[in-house]
Amino acid sequence: MIAVNVKPMAPGRVANPNSVDWFFEDFFRPVTRTNSTNGGYVPAANVLKTETGINLEIAAPGYQKSDFSISLDEDRLTVSAKTEAKENGNVKYIKRDFVAAGFERVFRLPKTVDDAAINAVYDNGILRVNLPYKTDLVKSITVK
Repeated sequence: MIAVNVKPMAPGRVANPNSVDWFFEDFFRPVTRTNSTNGGYVPAANVLKTETGINLEIAAPGYQKSDFSISLDEDRLTVSAKTEAKENGNVKYIKRDFVAAGFERVFRLPKTVDDAAINAVYDNGILRVNLPYKTDLVKSITVK
């Protein structure tokens, strides 16, 4: 019999008895790290592998381009955003689902990514980070 350590109510997790997403989330946790100071908000992310590189898509609607910060430290790409909720003194919210808080996500990159060619675009609420592969990985040697 195998004992499994389960944390059903870890920070940022919504209790849903019909979901097994938490199992897979915990399984892949060593690959990515999230840091949240806002009660657990972590934007959804897609990581796509192509022939030319890796594309990272982060769903982060409601931010401005200037809210984002992207840094690279060795093999760790950190994507973060800081913003503040804009309060309107004349309006009292009955329910507020829009998140106006910062976040930080860290992704471990393979050594095949070209650090100098990384670029990012924020459009329609999606932050897209393009991580192209190094082009000089395979060298052809001419026999003389």
